[in-house]
Amino acid sequence: MRLAHPTAPVLAVVLGATSLVAAQRPVFRSAIDSVTVDVSVRHDNRPVADLTAADFEVRDSGVVQTIDDVSREALPIDVTLVVDLSGSVEGPLFASLQRGMAAVNARLAPGDRARVVTFNEHVREVQRLEPAGGARGLDLAQPNGTTSMIDALTVSLITPLDPDRRHLAILFSDGRDMMSFLDEASLVDVAKRVGQTVFAVAVADGTRAHPSPAGAETFLRTLTETTGGALAVMQRDDDLAASFVRAFDDFRTSYVLRYTATGVAREGWHALAVKVSRRGDYDVRARAGYFGQ
Repeated sequence: MRLAHPTAPVLAVVLGATSLVAAQRPVFRSAIDSVTVDVSVRHDNRPVADLTAADFEVRDSGVVQTIDDVSREALPIDVTLVVDLSGSVEGPLFASLQRGMAAVNARLAPGDRARVVTFNEHVREVQRLEPAGGARGLDLAQPNGTTSMIDALTVSLITPLDPDRRHLAILFSDGRDMMSFLDEASLVDVAKRVGQTVFAVAVADGTRAHPSPAGAETFLRTLTETTGGALAVMQRDDDLAASFVRAFDDFRTSYVLRYTATGVAREGWHALAVKVSRRGDYDVRARAGYFGQ
């Protein structure tokens, strides 16, 4: 797939993204109102591995739900790397990016798959979903041009999803979007309607000695928190490979909770609240909610 700005095909894709997603059945909601939620639980910045259904409380639209099943590291993962190849990604930063992508590929289990989407003023799917090992030796184009980050991530998120797999998108960008047709609010709305968890690695112009904020940092934090992911702000001399691996491992070690929605309306926005009832100080992260239909 090659999508280039400004052309009619790209306009059709990005301007119709919200309606396309709204027409799809979310992968985390089935015909019998079974809801699936990815939940990351950490204590002292380490994943917690021994929780059971009795240790969680899930509220759907404010109503406590009965958890039917809890699993961890059971389902295969489809990961999409959405990678900024604009002119600002050059030299050591580009080399660090390539190491980060290779590090994620090395973490894939035999049943996992990886996909790569790159963007500058063009959005390109340079690798379709392939089993572990497929991304090795991927020849990325040299960085150049400007940035269409919002359009690239939107196109990545609206891809049909396999309900028997878990879905992760890792975005890498400096956050300075100059070319997208869609705006931030449209992308957040799309993210609410799909079953992908989004992590973002945002590179700022500073260094570890003299750090600076990343472009669109507030927006990227909102986007990732909406989907149950997280934002990592990196400086130009930071190790991108480590941030990519942390994002993937965080997702890999999270729990998958399933419950049958009861006492709530089928349609509309369902706000989710998940907490750990076991005594202790836990960092719990899950998507903000889902749209029922």
